[in-house]
Amino acid sequence: RFAHEFGLQLAALLGDAKVEDLVAERLDAALQKQQAQVWALVRGCSAMCPCCGSKCDRVDSHTVHRCGHHLLPAFNGWRVAGTCEAALDACKSQKNHEAPKRSDFSDHLFPNLEEYLKAEHPEWLPFPKEDRELLADSVLKAAWVNCRVPLLQRYDMVDSTPQEWIAAYEEPKRMLGASAMDDAEERLVKYGYDPEVAPEGT
Repeated sequence: RFAHEFGLQLAALLGDAKVEDLVAERLDAALQKQQAQVWALVRGCSAMCPCCGSKCDRVDSHTVHRCGHHLLPAFNGWRVAGTCEAALDACKSQKNHEAPKRSDFSDHLFPNLEEYLKAEHPEWLPFPKEDRELLADSVLKAAWVNCRVPLLQRYDMVDSTPQEWIAAYEEPKRMLGASAMDDAEERLVKYGYDPEVAPEGT
């Protein structure tokens, strides 16, 4: 009741047009602020896993990153040092935790994942270890087997896909062809995608 009466008195003093303009300005400002907040939640954190490139899935204010949907590193062009084989050890696997890691900034080789993260990506510690999620594991293997051809070509990787993965998961009708990455990029250009700016794997 008070707000209504106050509004009427203010309108009488300022004139109806000025009050409507003032209300419209306030609503626009509140809408823009809310829009920015919603976009920040949708976009989330922009940090990416240093092993596979998957996005941090935390949307709150934080200093430690987390990802609940790691990929095989080869999806982002990661190769085994020295052999250029596609890196097919899951981020959380014991093998990945024990494998040497090359510095992002030099040729220095860290003895294992933890030392690499301590030195170059401490915001990702503690890094999760394998939880033996067989369903997620089989989904990643199936995705790799059926998407590998254009990825191997794009990132100049040697195909190290185990034959048992191919036998279990290959679906010839669903496999991507060699030009799939180029075709997808071409379709995305009209939405502002620039293949020259896209990050490449290492």
